[in-house]
Amino acid sequence: MQTLEQWLEVATHGLCDAAAARVRAEIGEHYLSAIESASREGVDPLDAERRALSALGEAKSANRQYRRVLVTESEARTLSRLTSRWPPVGAILVLGTTAIYAVSVRTSELNYLFGCFAIQTVLRAIPISSIRAGWIVRILRWGNDTVFYTIWFVTAMAFMKSPVQAAGIIVMALGAVHREYKFFVLRRKVPVEQWPRLLWI
Repeated sequence: MQTLEQWLEVATHGLCDAAAARVRAEIGEHYLSAIESASREGVDPLDAERRALSALGEAKSANRQYRRVLVTESEARTLSRLTSRWPPVGAILVLGTTAIYAVSVRTSELNYLFGCFAIQTVLRAIPISSIRAGWIVRILRWGNDTVFYTIWFVTAMAFMKSPVQAAGIIVMALGAVHREYKFFVLRRKVPVEQWPRLLWI
């Protein structure tokens, strides 16, 4: 017979430590309550445990439901990376390199790309104090990203004539969309008062 610990191992697989602990505490209470209720009815202890475990349902199905509403391990790692107020060092280096190159080459396309990147950096540094303000900044950032990838793609196709680079730009744009989807999921799962600053924007 499957034990409660075995059921919990499957049901909490992939959840972050805090979420797994929460599930274990809640399920433990339900399990003990079900056993006590069955015992008061005169049910054999082993049969009471079997009934209590059966009432929990299939562990894999429970795991799928928990992962939809609770923070997973990978999402917890994403949250930990969102605690910095300023953009990563790599972004600052890219911004500086792009600025120097744009000034030296002086093409309108590179100037536009530099402008988009600079706007993105500024938007990430704006202090946000409300959900509405966060929405406004997000919309501005999405619009800026769209312009950025569009100009980059058109430049790659029209001037560099490089289908490989254009394909790489598309992959990067899809990666950006996937990142925004992960942020959307986190905003649904994490209470607003626990949002790191970068999740607001």
